[in-house]
Amino acid sequence: MKKLCCFLSFLFLLLTFVGCENDGSLNGESEIIVVGLGHKVYNLPLGNEILFTGNDIKWFDKDTREIRFYDHSAFSEKLGQYEKILVILAGTELFTATNVSSLISAAYDDLVFYYDIAEDKYYLNDSYPGHLHPEQVRLNKEIREENWGLFLYQLGIEGRLK
Repeated sequence: MKKLCCFLSFLFLLLTFVGCENDGSLNGESEIIVVGLGHKVYNLPLGNEILFTGNDIKWFDKDTREIRFYDHSAFSEKLGQYEKILVILAGTELFTATNVSSLISAAYDDLVFYYDIAEDKYYLNDSYPGHLHPEQVRLNKEIREENWGLFLYQLGIEGRLK
């Protein structure tokens, strides 16, 4: 019986150390990948071109929804070619966002990856412009709520939440 207890204790400790090996922290690669979907010019279903990863994200402010990058010039030109972005966490598709800028005059009642040209800042907003069709925006937000929570949780694990 004593040998069984020692063996189980050893096994538990081994599993604890192995489970903590890849915690998605800043010391390793981020589990977040963002790819472009739908080429604007040719209207082709191109995709899977990685635009940026979680390692490119300096921080995300969950109150203002601003997403700050270490250097967005590396992907901003490629980003302009796509209608949408797809956020993937550890191989699981979380949500899409429409790629818009402050030059766009259209309205969107779902998640947007918004670039404010005047301030040179990016945001992940629930709609564009803000508070458009509040009931539809609320429903869309509710649909992605669980996956949005996973996104925020991963950013927190990686030390990227402000």
